[in-house]
Amino acid sequence: MMRLVLTVPFLALTMAPCFAQSDDFDPYQAVLDAMPLSAAQPLIEAAYGPVEDTTGRLDGELAAAGVKILSARDANDNLSAFLFCDDRLAAVSAIVTTRVVASVLGPLSLPSGPVLVVNPSEQGVMISAEDPDISFAYWGVGTTASSVSLSYPWKVFVNMDFPGRCEDVAAD
Repeated sequence: MMRLVLTVPFLALTMAPCFAQSDDFDPYQAVLDAMPLSAAQPLIEAAYGPVEDTTGRLDGELAAAGVKILSARDANDNLSAFLFCDDRLAAVSAIVTTRVVASVLGPLSLPSGPVLVVNPSEQGVMISAEDPDISFAYWGVGTTASSVSLSYPWKVFVNMDFPGRCEDVAAD
């Protein structure tokens, strides 16, 4: 099996043409800061457009007390989701700009940073790390619908463990 190795600057440069977002809202940093809903929602709307509270679409056990999910879709129907726990941003899976990718991946790519795993495919490339539990996906390579998403903590969205994430951040 052949493993693809890309440098962060090369990856950021190749992804640059795929964005139309006018605002560089950094949802990763907003999660790290546990940004309050009242501060985050205007920034999310400025970067992503109108948001919808999609908490009501969750099955009963996923919509535990304190769980709130705001969602937005871009022109290419890409979904961005923001998990709030007791009105604090706790997890995100969203389309981001190359500036955000570079600002997050830069420190992670240092020799002291975590091991980054690169998984290429015909449709794009996924970059992930175990600690922090983060994932970037660049899909639609060479198309006008290309985009890059960031998920942090990634496993929250893979496992749909919204109540578990809220329990984790409540303990902090």
